[in-house]
Amino acid sequence: MASSEESEDSSEDGPQYNSIKQPPLINQLKKILDEYPDDGQILKEIIQNAEDAEASQMKILFDERIVNTEDGTKGKRFKKYFKGPALCVYNNANFTKEDWEGIQMINSSVKEFDPVKIGRFGLGFKSVFHITDYPMIISGNTLLVLDPHQKNSTRVCINMKLNKLHTCKYMKLLDVSYCLNALDGLFGFSQGTLDSGDFDGTLFRFPLREQKTNLSDNVYDKEKILDLFNAFQAEASVELLFLKCLEKIELCFKDEDGFYTSDEPFFTVGITDNCLNQVRERRSKFHSHMKSVGLNIADETMMTTFNVTIGTKAELGDMTEQSWFVLHCLKGGNVSKELADLSKDESLSYSPYVSIAVPMDKDQDFKGHVFV
Repeated sequence: MASSEESEDSSEDGPQYNSIKQPPLINQLKKILDEYPDDGQILKEIIQNAEDAEASQMKILFDERIVNTEDGTKGKRFKKYFKGPALCVYNNANFTKEDWEGIQMINSSVKEFDPVKIGRFGLGFKSVFHITDYPMIISGNTLLVLDPHQKNSTRVCINMKLNKLHTCKYMKLLDVSYCLNALDGLFGFSQGTLDSGDFDGTLFRFPLREQKTNLSDNVYDKEKILDLFNAFQAEASVELLFLKCLEKIELCFKDEDGFYTSDEPFFTVGITDNCLNQVRERRSKFHSHMKSVGLNIADETMMTTFNVTIGTKAELGDMTEQSWFVLHCLKGGNVSKELADLSKDESLSYSPYVSIAVPMDKDQDFKGHVFV
């Protein structure tokens, strides 16, 4: 039996309720892209996502191959999601339930109240729409495509189970050969992956935007991808300094003929073996402490220090090493009221945490840099 309040609300003479009209998703994404420059920051956002997933290894690959080029708007509609060339990114952590939820959100994030997460505000990943109209994510047993061009907003996020792609329910939308044309040989993906229905780690694939669309006029090609790679290499030696999980990042190519050797990247940056165990231990301990504290003020200040050597190596060059002294500090105990209020304010999710890195090599030209 309806309550009197419900009866009043349903009356023709009563108030009428409507939702607020939302702008089209395309318009929301355009606004986000205006806030994120189309430059090396895109790779930094992807690196932050790998760090937040607690991955230790990461590979970034430009796949030059032209695949699945025929028009996919007729017949097999999912074909366009598997076109190439593409920028591909792998990390050795699996997506969690929260990750799947977060990647399908806009202007919000499941990381929002987690001070340990770098990309906790959820907008940074959307910068990949500078590159592509159809981001793809594969992890565990799931393949997800984001298609902001869908007219029905309930169909933007297309979730598929890897071991179901060959079934009759998908045959009108997708031929499995399209999937293998694009993915076979990438970071261990194969027919066996589809058979088992499981991919170890997480693979992002971003088919390059080759012509202007309603989402963006920004057309991407090999030259622009190389610009991203060059921007990353210019700052690679400091990318790992303040992270807690990532230990190595590699840049790779798969050329038009399909030649690709993941064991021979053309550029690598990583923590060197001689200090890796100690750095891993100190990082892990501090990271665990930060997670246990959350948005609270710790009972006492925790500080950890270590020496770390970062090695960078280009394809035909020698390994270049730089040694650093790194300090991480999470303030606890007696703190000012202002600092306590900022830390506990969930709308800000600030943490009283600071890190400093000092180069151990003598360099008269070293000027320093602030990372926020």
